[in-house]
Amino acid sequence: MCRTQLFRICLVVVAAVAPLECRPRTVRADDKPARPATVVAPAGTVQLRSAPGGAYYVDRGLLEQYEALKSRVRRVREMIASGTSSRRAALEELESIEAESAKVRLAIEANQQFVAVFKVFKKTEEQTFPLAPSRRIVVRGDNVTVRGWDGPGIKTVVEKVILAREQPPAAAFAAIRVQHQVAVPEDIVGKTREQRAADEEAFLNSPAGKKMTPAQLAARRAFIEQLFGGDDVFADFQGQAVNDLAVTGLRHEEGNRQLTIPIESPEGGASLSSQWQRHAAVTIYVPHCEHLLVAGCLVSLDIRNLRGNLLLTTRASRDRDYHGSFEVRNIDGDVTIDQAPVRLLDGVSGNVRFTATDEFVNSGTRHVDDSRTAYSFETKATEISNVQNNLVAWFLRTNLRVTGVGGVIDIRNEFGSTELDWRDQTKLEAAMRVVSESGTIKLTGPRKILESIPLYAHTLCGTLHSNLQRSILDDVSFSTGNPRRSWSGFVTPSQDRFAMDRFERPMQAWEGRDRSPGLDLISRSGQVSITARGAADPDQGAG
Repeated sequence: MCRTQLFRICLVVVAAVAPLECRPRTVRADDKPARPATVVAPAGTVQLRSAPGGAYYVDRGLLEQYEALKSRVRRVREMIASGTSSRRAALEELESIEAESAKVRLAIEANQQFVAVFKVFKKTEEQTFPLAPSRRIVVRGDNVTVRGWDGPGIKTVVEKVILAREQPPAAAFAAIRVQHQVAVPEDIVGKTREQRAADEEAFLNSPAGKKMTPAQLAARRAFIEQLFGGDDVFADFQGQAVNDLAVTGLRHEEGNRQLTIPIESPEGGASLSSQWQRHAAVTIYVPHCEHLLVAGCLVSLDIRNLRGNLLLTTRASRDRDYHGSFEVRNIDGDVTIDQAPVRLLDGVSGNVRFTATDEFVNSGTRHVDDSRTAYSFETKATEISNVQNNLVAWFLRTNLRVTGVGGVIDIRNEFGSTELDWRDQTKLEAAMRVVSESGTIKLTGPRKILESIPLYAHTLCGTLHSNLQRSILDDVSFSTGNPRRSWSGFVTPSQDRFAMDRFERPMQAWEGRDRSPGLDLISRSGQVSITARGAADPDQGAG
C-alpha cells in the first residue's frame, strides 16, 4: 500500500473514533425549565450522546476501548509527523486500529440504550407556495432538507416535535409553522452597494458628517467595509423580492422553553443538561430557480438535485448540533458556502467557493486542582468531489479530501490536512495551489499525468516526499526575500536553473499572485507528499 492509502486509513480511523461531543444549550434565567423526577441510567454505563427527550448510554468498558483507540491514533499520527515510524509499521498499526474500531463501533451501536426523561410527540404539516417572479428563494432554518422537483411551486413538509410527559394540546403543535412572504430579506442579505453608498453620502452631507476630520473619515470607511463587506456574498439577493420561508415557534420569544434533562448513575453522579421543548425538521421541495439561499445550517443539512445556484450561510442560525449530518449533492449551478459546516459536497456543474474560517467543532474547559485548560475537539473531515468548474476554498482546519475537479483549484487549509487526488486534468493552463501553515498536503494521481504537469512543492521547515524520479521533480534549496526565507522544494525542472521566477514562485503562490501555469503545493512547516500511482518508466533512470 502507498502513502495515499496510509493517509486515507488515518482519516478513516480518526473519523471512526472521533468523540461524539455535545455542548448543553444555555438556559436563560427567566426560562425556569421544567424539571421532572430524575431517572436512573442502567448500571455500568456512561452517557454516549444526548438525543431528543433523553440520552443514549453505553457500557463503560466499550467506551474505554473507544478512548484507548483514540489515544493510539494520536500516537501513530505523532510518529508519522516526526518520522520516528516507518511507513510500513505505521500502516500496519493503523490497519489494526481500523479493524478494532469497526468492531467497537458496531458493539456500541448494538448495545447503546436510550434513557428517556420526556416522551417525543410528532406531527407533520404540508404547504405549497407559488414561486416569486425573481425566482429566488430564502429558507431560514438550522435543520433543513432540500429536494429539487418539477413543481408546481415550492412545497414545504414540516415534522413538528414536542417533548412532554403527556400528549401536548393541538395549540402547541399549531405554534410551530412555516411562515411565508414575498419580500426583500434585508435582515439577512443586507443592502446593495448602491444603497449603502447612498446612505453614506447622506451621512457625509449631514452636520455630523461634515464635522469629521480626514483621519476620522478614513477610519469610518475602514470600519464600514469591515462591517458590511461580507454582505457582498449575498449580492444576487440584495434588493430582490424573494420567497422568504421560515419555521416559527422555535425561539424563546415565540413560546419555546428549555427542559432540564437529569439522569442519575447507579454508581453515583449525575448528568444534567437542557433541551428545547419544541423542535422541527423541514423539507423544502424546490422547482428550477435562479438562486436558493439557506440561512442557518448548523443542526443538519441535506440538499440534493437542485437546479439553480446555491448559497449556504450560518446567518440567522438559532441552534446547533455538532453531531449533525451536513451533505450537499447534485447541484446544477454554482455553490457558495459561507461558513456552513458542509462535510460532503458531491456533484456541482458550476463553480464552488467554500469559506470555513470559523471552525465548527465543540470546545470545553477541563479543571484539575487549581488549574484549568481550555481546549477544542478534533477537527472533522470534509470531502469535495466531482466539481466541473473552479474550486476556491479557505479553511481554518479540516481533514480535506478533493477529487474530480475540472477547473482551477485554489485551496488554503491553514492548519488541516489536505489530500488532492488528481485524476483527469492532463494540461494546466492556469496557476493552481494548495497551501497550509502546518497541515499535511498529499497529491496522488496516475504517474503519466503527474509526470506531465508542472509541479512546485515547497516548505520552509517541514518535509518533502515523492516517489517521482529527480529527472521529473528536481531538488531545490534557496533563500530569498526580506526578511529572508529559506525554501526547500521538489519542482519540475526548468531550462534555466537560475531564472528569477523559480525563486519568487513560493511567495507568489503563497500570496495568490500571478505566476505561470502549474500546481503549487506549500506547507510552511508540515509535510508535502507527491505520490504517483503506477510503475516508473525504467528508461528514465533514477535521476
